[in-house]
Amino acid sequence: MEDTPANAQVYAYANGQKPGCGFPLVYLAGIFSLSSGAWLGYAASPENRHDLTLNVDLVRKHIQPGDILVADRAYCAYWMLALTKVLGGDVLVRLHQTRVTGLGPRQKEKVIS
Repeated sequence: MEDTPANAQVYAYANGQKPGCGFPLVYLAGIFSLSSGAWLGYAASPENRHDLTLNVDLVRKHIQPGDILVADRAYCAYWMLALTKVLGGDVLVRLHQTRVTGLGPRQKEKVIS
């Protein structure tokens, strides 16, 4: 963000930032179509929030039956998988590194339907 007094009142600076240095930060998450490349929507927050919480409304608004949500491991939450399924979509997401899956040592993926 531009380092103005108005932005400094709304948006925080990075943790550990020395006073008078740096720029205010906006936390931004977005959703776009892989088939067309179109930017479908975004959510912004003046405070440090996880991408998952920023995107809940985006998923509710933009996922339609037959859509596939492709996301990073930050979206590997059971409730996000369930929400997308309720909306009629599917999810392709990398498994979060702390999830225990019961996969064998040579098994790299698991399909859940």
